[in-house]
Amino acid sequence: MTQTTELRGPLDADAARFLERFGAALAFPLTDNADPAATNAYLAGERSRLTMTPGATLLGPDALAITTEDHAIAEGVRVRSYRPASAADQPRPVALYLHGGGWVSGSIELHDSTCRILAADGGLIVFSVGYRLAPEHPYPAPLDDCDRALQWVRCVAGERFGADPRRLAVVGTSSGGNLAAALALRARDRAESEIAAQVLIYPALDAGMTGASYQPEVNGRDYLISAPHMRWYWQQYGDAPTDPYFSPLAATDLTGLPPTVLVSAEFDLLRDDVIEYERRLLAVGVPVQRRHYQQIHGFLTLMDDIGAAQGEVASLARLTGSILADLGTPGEVAAARPAIDVTRQVEPGTRARLDRLARWDTTSVESIRRTYRVVHPAPVPPHPRVRRSDETIPGTDGRPDVKVRWYRPAAADGFLPCLVYFHGGAYIMGTLEENDDRLDLMADGLGCAIVSVGWRVSPEHPYPDGLDDAETVWRHVAGDPAALGLDGDRLVIGGSSAGAGLATAMCLRLKDQPVPQPALQLLIYPMLDDREVTPSIRALAGGPGHWGLWHLRAQRLAWQAYHRAIADGDIPPTAAPARASAADLRGVPPAFIGIGDVDAYVDENLRYAATLAEAGVSVELHVYPGVIHGGFVARPTTPRTEQFLRDAYGALARVFDPVL
Repeated sequence: MTQTTELRGPLDADAARFLERFGAALAFPLTDNADPAATNAYLAGERSRLTMTPGATLLGPDALAITTEDHAIAEGVRVRSYRPASAADQPRPVALYLHGGGWVSGSIELHDSTCRILAADGGLIVFSVGYRLAPEHPYPAPLDDCDRALQWVRCVAGERFGADPRRLAVVGTSSGGNLAAALALRARDRAESEIAAQVLIYPALDAGMTGASYQPEVNGRDYLISAPHMRWYWQQYGDAPTDPYFSPLAATDLTGLPPTVLVSAEFDLLRDDVIEYERRLLAVGVPVQRRHYQQIHGFLTLMDDIGAAQGEVASLARLTGSILADLGTPGEVAAARPAIDVTRQVEPGTRARLDRLARWDTTSVESIRRTYRVVHPAPVPPHPRVRRSDETIPGTDGRPDVKVRWYRPAAADGFLPCLVYFHGGAYIMGTLEENDDRLDLMADGLGCAIVSVGWRVSPEHPYPDGLDDAETVWRHVAGDPAALGLDGDRLVIGGSSAGAGLATAMCLRLKDQPVPQPALQLLIYPMLDDREVTPSIRALAGGPGHWGLWHLRAQRLAWQAYHRAIADGDIPPTAAPARASAADLRGVPPAFIGIGDVDAYVDENLRYAATLAEAGVSVELHVYPGVIHGGFVARPTTPRTEQFLRDAYGALARVFDPVL
């Protein structure tokens, strides 16, 4: 395993200050052949240091109001339960929390603040496991203890705690992430539906330590945990490097694992373990969301020192709660999940710009369009290495002609991969020109052709006019790609916002037709659901989650305009793809979905990704903390929008250049 992230970026300022103050004190003093007395002294110091409760003075009233209770469930094994004080209309989902500490230290107390936030912000019943520690209790004892806790929770969660053990996530940090991943593998192998999701926070997954991030010149020396330190931890835990329950990256089969959330830190020697696990999970169709931070190992626990930690734990709590809530009925999900508090979560680099952006006049479709023209990007000249050309594609079967704009690398030769791209604009606006800069850079950076479609918008041209335009262009491109200088095996369909919604609808329309199918659907914060049923959409009505750039009235006007020609309100999935069932989606192409967690469409995107996965469709889902709708830009200015762009490019590159 040699994969690393492409762009390193700066270390978080708080993390840098933490290392400057405490790095020397946390230096690893032992060699591989340390004598027992030195080992015991080191262990005593580690265990003493890791029984504190960081972040306790920062907790909000909801976290402080959590009810806790300790339970001895086996010899040497303790579980602490965390119950929200507020009443719930239905049994709450469950999180089984496994602490870190290199298998040799750590405690329930160290992670008490984290578990309180998980319970309060995620609406979860949390059970934190105090498992026995190595080297006194080496592998598989810690894993067996966690397994015993899982079985205990299954038995008592409903009757004693008012929880729903069918909606259980296993959550682990560092070595606890190793145990969580191993527990999910065990549960899968037992063919028992015990674990509905796994949340692995900078987990240790590779006993062989083969990733490039372990190298001293990368992350293996200067960032809290050194490579010798990690090697010593593995030695204390055991010696079973080919056993997937010991070293999950040794698993040869990851199929059947539950939806997964991964957290990685750029300045962490375990970084590449996480990246490789994500790659392998996605390769077998497991839904994965990975959040990547410019941080050091263990930063989420360092709430007293790293300012972003507490908010990111709360964000993970909400994400975990939303994933588990989606396992219930739509009505239950709507009742259980809180709306997103945008003003607290928006990425700092974006938040500073919000007040300078135009607010929408939502009086009418025309007033919305006027506002859109205000924020419309200015025209940009062609990129020096890209050729733009406009074309009109003849309509067929009585349909009108469709204007398109091509973007091709000027120096390219041979048959090119191609992206068929649909602009956004809420189905009521948008132009070819607005994406010139973005698509120039994409064509240049990926060495591909792109055809941007000038599809007709509503209300002048309601559904299915825009979709018919999309089909006209797709049939033109896929019908004889060689005549256009394209490689027919590397054709992708995609778009942003309403354009991404149009792309999903096209995949639904095409899947049963005798025409070439897209190799991938690239969906950038797609607009999918007209029903106003999700908390993140309802937040557009005002109050928490609303920041003025869009409004529920505008959302409603847009969908009404798009659907105005549909008789009797019988809206098909091709007119609002979130209405598609798993049966409807079976057979559509693999999907990349990228969206910010403060985007009004985040809930419908999460649900759509889950339905795709249920249909057996491979889904690569990325949810970016703090990124608003429209955050996928040609020239990103914040770390997370940069990551968004890299991930989208990476998804395309894996289709366009399969050897990557």
